[in-house]
Amino acid sequence: MEILPGIHELRDTLAPVFPDPRIWTSVYLLVGEHCAVVDSAVPRSADRLILPYLAKVGIPADRLRSIVNTHGHNDHVGSNVRLREVCGAQIMLHEADAHWLDEGHMFGDDQVPVHQPDRTLQAGDLIELGAATYEVLSLAGHTAGSLGLWDPQARVLFCGDSLQGDGAVTAGLAFYLDPDAYLASVERALALGVEHLCTAHPYAPTTASSHTHGAAEVRDFLERSRDFVRNYDDEIVATLAAAGEPQSAMRIATVACARRGLPTSNFMADRVTQVHLERLAAHGTVRMVAAEPRPLWEVAS
Repeated sequence: MEILPGIHELRDTLAPVFPDPRIWTSVYLLVGEHCAVVDSAVPRSADRLILPYLAKVGIPADRLRSIVNTHGHNDHVGSNVRLREVCGAQIMLHEADAHWLDEGHMFGDDQVPVHQPDRTLQAGDLIELGAATYEVLSLAGHTAGSLGLWDPQARVLFCGDSLQGDGAVTAGLAFYLDPDAYLASVERALALGVEHLCTAHPYAPTTASSHTHGAAEVRDFLERSRDFVRNYDDEIVATLAAAGEPQSAMRIATVACARRGLPTSNFMADRVTQVHLERLAAHGTVRMVAAEPRPLWEVAS
């Protein structure tokens, strides 16, 4: 559907990998003489969603000229090759995430083919997409090459998974690999005065939509993104203190997920908990007391 003039949101389910209907990947179609999509979702999305939608709104496939991946994960690059084959579209992503395309991945039973980008992007690049000019922003943290596309005229920021509020329902927690880089990206976004924030998935508190609109609403979402990092540090320390004995990242993540209504932990919650523990250890707040068979952590005395 068209969410803003010349900007359409197309949602594809992530089932059966993530069967919860409250999670999806949003592909954004930018309409102009030369159209573009922000992300290409999963391998089936081209034939099941994107190409039929182009036909529905009367856009010939060969008008889709650009695919910009906000990062290299398989639920964002999955239909790159198919769209390039059918439409002749040019694939672009940040240079720091280009290696994901070289590796090839699976999304459930579907193969994401090994491929290469037609162009790599850097912060500060200006690119014409649809009817507007977008500045490429580095929004690292979720991955090293996570990027944003910023239109200062319309005050629109496409950010993929770079900014996550309180996290997605499937993970229970916001998910990133570098907390300090993530915080810097949140602060960068806060300084822009964004009025329309377009994420790739629904993140709490706006779980009914991937599009947060209104300056106050966007600012609240971004402040939640910032506060999550700081609050989760404190939550980990409190969990360790209450346990009375060393804990693994998985056990801490399980407790955190239970607080948020999830029956178990998951790989995303485990991983973000691990990187927070490493950050806290670097600050001298916690320490590792055993490394095998898995690291155990306690509050530093």
